Amino acid sequence: MLRKIFFTFLFLPLTLFGRGLYLECESIGLYRDTTVWTDNSCQIVEKAKLYYEIDDNNWKSIQRRQTKVGKFYIKPNGEKQLCGDEVESFEKLIDRATKTGKAIDSEWYGGSKKNEFFSEFEDHGVKELGVKAVIFKENEIVLNTVSGRLLEKKAQRPMEWARISRLTGEVFMEGRVHANCEPINQNKYNKIMEDWSNGFEKIQEAERQKRKF
Repeated sequence: MLRKIFFTFLFLPLTLFGRGLYLECESIGLYRDTTVWTDNSCQIVEKAKLYYEIDDNNWKSIQRRQTKVGKFYIKPNGEKQLCGDEVESFEKLIDRATKTGKAIDSEWYGGSKKNEFFSEFEDHGVKELGVKAVIFKENEIVLNTVSGRLLEKKAQRPMEWARISRLTGEVFMEGRVHANCEPINQNKYNKIMEDWSNGFEKIQEAERQKRKF
């Protein structure tokens, strides 16, 4: 009962409190989860976590990217399935960077750029196109962003990014459930972001130290 009250409290309109809403979400299905192939099926070892920071006027999300790509396996029915993807720990990435100069063991990896390790999305100033970035409704929160943001301003269009149910915490994208969320406090959110930032900085430093010039 207390958990239900806490959940509802944090999903009230932010204008009542003048602060942000922070969500910790788990992926639905196998989207960016860490998986292993066992007993002729793909098993989830660790669910991927996605974090949202939302206030009255802006929103952003961040998620760790997979740093190890799996391979295709043959299911008992003959179908192929990709499995073995992994969001490797920062400790493993730092250790590899220290030994080899490359945190990610892949031919396509070109160095420690932020987008190699994180997927980040935001509203991209959609309010400049006359549409609110965040719309609070009775039972859901609508997040909007900009389509074609790399194009000229006149070619950009507002688009709906996601809908978050205030009743269940589910995140819907293009009509499908993408993730399931719980509210967390700002301190926990900030601590996770700090840990991720520190991990990334240590990867960068380890790779710099390994270079000869």
